[in-house]
Amino acid sequence: MSFIKSALELAMEKSEGLTVDKEELRRKELATVGKAACAQALAGGEESWEPVLKAQEKALSKADFTLWCLGAADTLLARIQLMDSGPVSEMNRVMTFLDELGRKKASARLQKMAQLVGQFQQEFKQLKEAITQQIGPAIKQRAQQLAQQTGVSPQFILEKDPTYLKVLNENLEPMRAEYSQALDQLKAEFRSGL
Repeated sequence: MSFIKSALELAMEKSEGLTVDKEELRRKELATVGKAACAQALAGGEESWEPVLKAQEKALSKADFTLWCLGAADTLLARIQLMDSGPVSEMNRVMTFLDELGRKKASARLQKMAQLVGQFQQEFKQLKEAITQQIGPAIKQRAQQLAQQTGVSPQFILEKDPTYLKVLNENLEPMRAEYSQALDQLKAEFRSGL
């Protein structure tokens, strides 16, 4: 029975020789603290978080402050997404926070991001209108015929029709991929500029 090892002995054997990279742990901790501070500022409804930035800059070394800023930037950049429409006020707050984080040096990149999101929303709207004009009448006619055959007159909503949704998704995905790639590039440029 002496050949059976305990779970503790097995764990000790497997972890033998492993070391802890204290510097990497510190980096992750600073980024996490930056993310949390940023999320708290956004949730708290602050219009500016410049005081938080100044306090952290005084409290941390330059290298540590940069790591803290990268964590905060990750939280903010994750909120900039391609969407068909969205709350402009939230996007403006995020952009303001990013501008303060980048010490107003990255305003041009932030403006490009905002323009890209706005352009995507405009093209999405145009795509929906084009699909509605092209296949909308045929779908509506098919729904009316089905209503006559069944005797039930369901409420017709084009945006919920499976054919409409299929055509929309087939056209939307390539467009979304192209815009996402451009947005990701702008986000990476912003991060590298911190």
